[in-house]
Amino acid sequence: MFPNLNEYLTSVNVNVEDLLSFVSQHLKELANNFDHYFPEHEDPRSGNLWINNPFNEDVNTCNLNLHEKESLIELCSDSTLQSSYKKKPLTQFWISLENEYSSLTHKAIKLLVFFSNSYLCEKSFSSLTLIKTKQRNRLDAEAELRVSETSLVPRLPRILAAKQQQTSH
Repeated sequence: MFPNLNEYLTSVNVNVEDLLSFVSQHLKELANNFDHYFPEHEDPRSGNLWINNPFNEDVNTCNLNLHEKESLIELCSDSTLQSSYKKKPLTQFWISLENEYSSLTHKAIKLLVFFSNSYLCEKSFSSLTLIKTKQRNRLDAEAELRVSETSLVPRLPRILAAKQQQTSH
């Protein structure tokens, strides 16, 4: 992109020093107002970093009640769970602990699902913009959207084996 920007700036005869000053000023203002856009007290990670790595977090800094803190200490001292944590994805690890540490699991899954839901929503909107175009604006995109968002892989050889080939006349 930068070769294109340089070519454009030279073609319209823009003073590069003025542009750099403008961009620099904007970035400084953004850095000053960063706390306004992302306040620290509203950060969902603060006090919840134990979800990411329960074996590395200080129990006193966690947003947990006394019973949950005791459960987390018990979880941290289990070496078999530590090896399980290293082998499994984070969501699978927490789901596997649902019977033993139900209160911790429910808190962890509640925060983890929050982020995956926003991801799936964004993914669906992107798929919809690809499906519905100017030429296909009257299309009922429900079936196409369902197919584009599924994680199932079609078994094409099995589907095609059940179909008969069309012969030419």
